[in-house]
Amino acid sequence: MRPLGSQGTHRRHCIILVGLVVVVATSSLGFAQPPSPSAQATKPLPVAAPPAAGPTAKPPQAPPLGGSQGQPSAPAAPSLQEVQIGQVLAAVLDTQAKVNALPRPSWIKDWAPVIAAALTALIAIISLRSNLTMSERTLKEKAREEERKAIREKIDQFYGPFILLRAKSKGLYEGLFLARRTEDERRKFSGADGAYRTVLALVRGHHFNSSDMALLKQITEIGQQSANLIQTKMGLVDEEDLQRVLSRATVHFWVIDQLMQGKFVGDEEFSTFVFPSDLDDKVQEKLKTLNERLAKLSE
Repeated sequence: MRPLGSQGTHRRHCIILVGLVVVVATSSLGFAQPPSPSAQATKPLPVAAPPAAGPTAKPPQAPPLGGSQGQPSAPAAPSLQEVQIGQVLAAVLDTQAKVNALPRPSWIKDWAPVIAAALTALIAIISLRSNLTMSERTLKEKAREEERKAIREKIDQFYGPFILLRAKSKGLYEGLFLARRTEDERRKFSGADGAYRTVLALVRGHHFNSSDMALLKQITEIGQQSANLIQTKMGLVDEEDLQRVLSRATVHFWVIDQLMQGKFVGDEEFSTFVFPSDLDDKVQEKLKTLNERLAKLSE
């Protein structure tokens, strides 16, 4: 783009160029050029013929300086070259007038508001997109944090304490109480799966010694703590299958407590409320899944 300050100079150059083109064109058409002053000075003057001899001959008289009757002579008509020069100058002036009449480039003035509005809109769009991206990222991070918080709550308030209680109960039951059972007891009070069932022994009125009763009493107390934890924190368990297994466990803990108090002895229907053997595995599997999800959210 040509700078605005050079527009006047450009027009003058165009005018001069057009004038030169016109002059060259008129010269090429073969217009006669006037003789130069030096040529006029060297042109030979005509020699007057001598007057005829005789008494009637009169000397030649010079023409009056001021024309006839002493009046000044009329101005000479313009020559052909002067007319051509005048036409050239008129054409040059007309060309200059047309050049001056051309509209000045005002695209900056015309497009400046549009460009400013476009830039403003572009900046606004970029800013809005950036804000939306940041908001989306913030919402995602907030959702991740909420999920992490929920998982920690499940682990800290239910799965962790429940597994701890079950580990204590299993240590007392499998490590001490079952080890004291004789082959005869195992054969009499085995369930359908062939495993020893304490519920069957209590329902059928088997008498345990004081050490065994002390162990059973401690195991029963842990079972009641587990039942209370299930009842108060069942809302943290979101799997129906695990909820059903936990419900069966609470019934078993209650039946054992009642049998330890001497109730329902001889009622064989209570012998079906045995401890669900798949409970510990299901709880451990769920805890592993929660820990893996928590680790992924923390990346």
